[in-house]
Amino acid sequence: MVLDCIRIAQQAPTAGNSQGWRWLVVDDPELRRELAELYRRGGEDYLRAALEAAAKGGQTQRVYGSAVHLLEVLADVPVHVIPCIEGRLPSTAPAGNAAGFYASIFPAVWSFQLALRARGLGSVITTMHLRHEQEAAALLGIPEGVTQVALLPVA
Repeated sequence: MVLDCIRIAQQAPTAGNSQGWRWLVVDDPELRRELAELYRRGGEDYLRAALEAAAKGGQTQRVYGSAVHLLEVLADVPVHVIPCIEGRLPSTAPAGNAAGFYASIFPAVWSFQLALRARGLGSVITTMHLRHEQEAAALLGIPEGVTQVALLPVA
């Protein structure tokens, strides 16, 4: 089912019609545990502080509460999908280049999530593991010239 959703997502538009997407599906429990640890290291302090600072009982508190809950259960989510795009932006890339680069994959990410939803599955775009992107790349065997753009837990 996840692969069917990826096939649907690949109908999304890309800049220059390049289709440089790569999708990594992680269902190995040990790899999911290690990704969850990178996610925790990348975002726990920020998310817990944001939850504490959020207005009590408001929507923002519920959002951060959900994010903190994900910290605690991410390793148990049965599938992690890592959408990637071929290429790397130089740190000096103009804003327009960055916008076009990421605009070449996020329509596909959104289409993937909508396809999941239509099949009774859920997901969320997360990026906290990207604070340790190189460790994640080494863990998952992602080549140097490929950029991870998110981690999508699927359940």
